[in-house]
Amino acid sequence: MAEASTLPVLIYNVPPFTATNVSAALVADLSQHPNIVGIKDSAADVGQIAEIVRLSKPNFAVFTGGARVVYPCLCVGAVGAVLAAANPFGYTYVQIYEAFQRGDHAAAQRLQRESRDGESKVSAYGIAGWKAALDALGWDGGEPRPPILPVDAGTRAKIQALVQNNVMAMA
Repeated sequence: MAEASTLPVLIYNVPPFTATNVSAALVADLSQHPNIVGIKDSAADVGQIAEIVRLSKPNFAVFTGGARVVYPCLCVGAVGAVLAAANPFGYTYVQIYEAFQRGDHAAAQRLQRESRDGESKVSAYGIAGWKAALDALGWDGGEPRPPILPVDAGTRAKIQALVQNNVMAMA
């Protein structure tokens, strides 16, 4: 695929959905290909992120897909994050990144701990919860694909209140 693509390629490791983990050693081998420029690793394994950074070619872009481990992944060399949680709670993750970049590790740690509440409440409902969170922002999250069912009206209201409280806190 990397040979045929006219665009740079990112590896996507998402073991919760594929039941397969792309090892750090395999990522390091793949990083040698000139058209493979990085990885989004959603294993939420800080040790694995550290190994990918250590073993891969210089300037290979390593992103975490784990909202719960953004700060520690930055500490071991990840360059950023690509997160479902960033849709409704993007401001928080930008603050974590900016605090880390300016060397304010105490603030980044605090923000990472604080991000857990909203993220865990929405992620408890999986894809359907994230789609409801997008709806709460006024975007069209759409319906989850079968066999996943949408959240019920009560859960949708809870997610809407959580997201709106987060938006108000940013203002």
